[in-house]
Amino acid sequence: MGVPLALGGGTPAYAVSKNPDGTLTITIQQAKDPKPLEATLRSMGVNAVVDYIPSGKRCSPQPRSTAFLSREEAQNPADGRPFLIWPPKTEERAFQIDPGAVKPGQTAVLEFSVSDDERVAGIWANISNGPVEPCTLVDSDEAPLGPPPGWDG
Repeated sequence: MGVPLALGGGTPAYAVSKNPDGTLTITIQQAKDPKPLEATLRSMGVNAVVDYIPSGKRCSPQPRSTAFLSREEAQNPADGRPFLIWPPKTEERAFQIDPGAVKPGQTAVLEFSVSDDERVAGIWANISNGPVEPCTLVDSDEAPLGPPPGWDG
């Protein structure tokens, strides 16, 4: 099952497809508005917060949660597969997530670093056991990706 969304009538801005193993493959062609992708993931059973972070910006506050899981905790206990799988097992410019790793009451946090041409340049992802603060974009000369301060994974 795939769910594409077109912005402006051209190429779909993103697509989400469910793989036979239960993972989801997410392809982003144009990173303008993260809310439709967030809504699609939620409609597919993944409680997620999605943010696109343009070059020269970062999310504030940091950390956005005081309850991020460690790398070991952010795995599907059934098979040990990590929440974030990079890259997918295809030639596609995409990534996969394992929705089975996000338990009831948890929130997946996906922060996409976006280049000036509105393409995804990288991703930071984790799962929070607690509330996740909204992303307020602020100017930054720091790299936009990587673990936020206070994350021990």
